[in-house]
Amino acid sequence: MAQFVVLWLIALQCINKSEGKIEAKSLEPGDLLFWSLPLIKLNESSSGDFLSAVVASGNNAQSSAFHVAMIKNASSIVHSTTEKGVTEDDILNYNNLHLNLGKSVLITAMQLTGQIASIKLKALNWAIGKIGKKYNDIFNESAVNSKGEEAYYSCQLVRKAYEYATGEQIFKVHPLNFNNKDGTKNSFWIEYFALRNMSIPVDAYGSHPAKMAQSPNLHKVFDTIVQDSQSNHQLHEQLIESLSLTT
Repeated sequence: MAQFVVLWLIALQCINKSEGKIEAKSLEPGDLLFWSLPLIKLNESSSGDFLSAVVASGNNAQSSAFHVAMIKNASSIVHSTTEKGVTEDDILNYNNLHLNLGKSVLITAMQLTGQIASIKLKALNWAIGKIGKKYNDIFNESAVNSKGEEAYYSCQLVRKAYEYATGEQIFKVHPLNFNNKDGTKNSFWIEYFALRNMSIPVDAYGSHPAKMAQSPNLHKVFDTIVQDSQSNHQLHEQLIESLSLTT
């Protein structure tokens, strides 16, 4: 066990050395940050918590992304979380929530290509206008939660914001997946929807951060692993640098 921990820490250090480099393309307000779990075993089913179940639902070997947010500035994001619904958060504080649970996170900053700054700002302002709306706990494409309230999950908020700003579907929808890789229903989701007096949705469409992160309309600017306070503040510095390139 001790050897595994040492190897895991060495791997994180190596990744941090090779990642985090800012590429030529810069960020603007309205561009995106994705959260992933580094070194996760994607072939395993949910370990019983919401985050792991979301990762498993991505069913995507290229990404373990579980969350996405819109960049407001180098310190703030607009996103939707299970706890707060649509809200504006301090990036460092949001990362601390994961660190306090003992989870390192891989942050990927991505630029929306083919869109001018005013369109990105229009999308961001639409999302800001939704602050206070609930989290879409049943992933309903009509943006309505289990209590019948207007609500959004993380990538749905981003997708709807850009549909509003452009009048087009920038990010594709796809069949939602609540199964394990062997095709059996994920036990977490069975219980999750049962608590809401529902069966698992069948033939429902929507979006997932892991699939959104693979969109041809996105370009990676940088990524970095946040595993402690120091790396969290380094992320902030990277955002300041990449956003300053646009001014």
